[in-house]
Amino acid sequence: MNDYRNLDLHVIKQQIAGLAAIREAASFVMEEEVDFNPLRIRHNCEETSEALKILKEGNVISFDGIKNVNPLLEKADRNMALTGLELKNILVFHHHSQRIKKQFEKFDPDLNIRDYSDSISVSEKVFHRVEDCIDNSGEIKESATERLRNICSELTRCEKDLLSRAQNFIEKHQSSLQEASIYVRNERITFLIKNSDKNKYNGYVYGTSSSGLASYVEPASFIEANNRKLKLMQDKEEEIERILRELSYLVSSVSDLYYHNFESLLKLCAVFAKAQYGQDHGGIIPRICNTPYFDFKDLAHPLIDPKQVVSNSYRLYEPYQGIVISGSNTGGKTVSLKTIGLLSVMHQCGLHIPAADGSNLPVFRNI
Repeated sequence: MNDYRNLDLHVIKQQIAGLAAIREAASFVMEEEVDFNPLRIRHNCEETSEALKILKEGNVISFDGIKNVNPLLEKADRNMALTGLELKNILVFHHHSQRIKKQFEKFDPDLNIRDYSDSISVSEKVFHRVEDCIDNSGEIKESATERLRNICSELTRCEKDLLSRAQNFIEKHQSSLQEASIYVRNERITFLIKNSDKNKYNGYVYGTSSSGLASYVEPASFIEANNRKLKLMQDKEEEIERILRELSYLVSSVSDLYYHNFESLLKLCAVFAKAQYGQDHGGIIPRICNTPYFDFKDLAHPLIDPKQVVSNSYRLYEPYQGIVISGSNTGGKTVSLKTIGLLSVMHQCGLHIPAADGSNLPVFRNI
């Protein structure tokens, strides 16, 4: 890969990459090579011009918040259960895909860049189900299934009953308690009971206090209720895991669509980054000519301060085969050569160049 570092093309690319909201789109811009196929160059230039026209018409095309979910899709494809947060991230990507697709539907259907948005496909059925099950924080909703809803309701009743019984126990047995508080050990309700009374309640001991004067005791009267709570907690966890496996399978069934969606969004983001660069820096898309001659009008180096840069016009026409540039040291000969070279490779990357209308140039096979 020739990155034309001697012409500072990488600096132009870095500026464009900085305008790309999707991280991978920035990498796409940096890795894009100079093209030598006139048809592809013309197509790429047309895409950039179309995107620039959309921006100049006041449309805001936002790619903010779009993240690469391909690793999550691959995880689902390997029959691994996604977490609730991972499913939420894929759901967010789904909404972004929907948004971009819908936004482009109002633009001219003959635009080249409509090919990218038109190729975006979304599965409403699958992600309606995901949305029904996952809340905004990535947790499984209690309403996700009827079984989970019933388990959660029963668990709430069980916990309320345990709390009520624990408060009654504290009121009745204050003389035995080191502290009038409820403690949870191993997910079980216990009480800090003085060692002199710890065997009085025929329960289980779950350790002693830091002072060694009392023990954490689960009275025998609480064992069955604690067991019931733990069983419900286990049932809830198992149902949540089942739901996550179900949703992960559904995501896997449409993963090919969303791999493609990310690729389409990357390309769109890169095109609009190029267009934004053109809008920020001005310039034109020159006409491609089929001869080895060129006509640059008011050409300016894009990396020189606009207040200081000197624009020049350069023309090579038949029957001449070269141009001799002469002048004193620091007279601008090297800048002229690098300007022509840089703007030529920029054009062959589908970029606007800082020149005047009427400029035309061939596709250079070697620079």
